[in-house]
This record gives sequence, C-alpha cells and structure tokens, in this order.
Amino acid sequence: MNYLGIDYGDKFVGLALANSDLKLAVPLALMENPGMDELLKKLVKVLKDYQINEIVLGWPQWHNDQQAKQVELFKNSLATIFPVENIKLADESLTSKMADQLLVEQKKRGGSRQDDVAAMLILQAYLDELCCN
Repeated sequence: MNYLGIDYGDKFVGLALANSDLKLAVPLALMENPGMDELLKKLVKVLKDYQINEIVLGWPQWHNDQQAKQVELFKNSLATIFPVENIKLADESLTSKMADQLLVEQKKRGGSRQDDVAAMLILQAYLDELCCN
C-alpha cells in the first residue's frame, strides 16, 4: 500500500511518501499552493504517478477554527478526486516546530519552508500508529 502525507497550508503544501513494506515516510515535495483547482490537478498526477492508496492529511487539532475550516474544505475537495474513505486525518500538532528543529539540526535548508518535512512527520506518526495497534 502506498501512502501520501499532506501538510496543507494557504501558501505552501508539503507532501511525503511511504509504503506499507518499508513503513518509512520520506519528504516528496514542497509546492506553493496555486489555488484549489490547480493544486488538485497537481495532486491527481502525484496520486497516479505514485499509485497512492491512502492519503494522510494533517489535521490542526489544537489550532484555531479558521485553520481547521481550511483543512476541512481541502479534504472535501480532495474527496472529488480520491475516495473519501481512503483519506485519513492525523493530528499535526507541533509537526512544523519539530520539522524546523530537524532542519536546524541537520543544517539541510537554512530558512526554507518545512512543510514537506512536517508532512513526513505526520505520515510517519500515522504509520507508527498502524504498526503498534
């Protein structure tokens, strides 16, 4: 089974990949959010190219209502191109801060966005949860 992790934001969208054999998430891409229609077109290509079976979408569980509403709208839009029962929500609490810390420690990308690494952390936590339950 192939998984796509998504850290959705107004300006940037981070993507990560994993499969059930390796159970290891890796950053795939960081893209500017060009608007819903264009973003969905790009995601259709990713879903096809990587034969994605399940999407794990970061959910802002402890953030303000506006962020949650934006992710909910995005999830509903995703459901037009992907089976809704295969879109899973995963708590994204602190993933951006953890991603920043990882990037600082590894000195990989000084000052760049961390959304793809945050997507990786969201997806890895989901995979770990699957493994242990």
